[in-house]
Amino acid sequence: LICAMEPLNVPAVKDESPPALPQRNRIFALISIVHFFGPLSYTILSVFFPKEADERGVDAITVGWIFGVFELTVVFFTPLALSMIQRAG
Repeated sequence: LICAMEPLNVPAVKDESPPALPQRNRIFALISIVHFFGPLSYTILSVFFPKEADERGVDAITVGWIFGVFELTVVFFTPLALSMIQRAG
């Protein structure tokens, strides 16, 4: 048996909205924004913290150590946090 189907007369729908970004691009954009704005809090802290520490009698070397240890903590715990995020889904 040969079965022939007639084409459906469906009117074309014009979509005037811009095309949506694929999910992968959205995630990349979100991560990029977070990585851009995340260090801003550290930058703001670096403006005010040394002055406050000086007023409390903390020397500049100790302030440098505080900022250095903070950055080392970020460097060492970022891979751990990423693996935990991947396991959680």
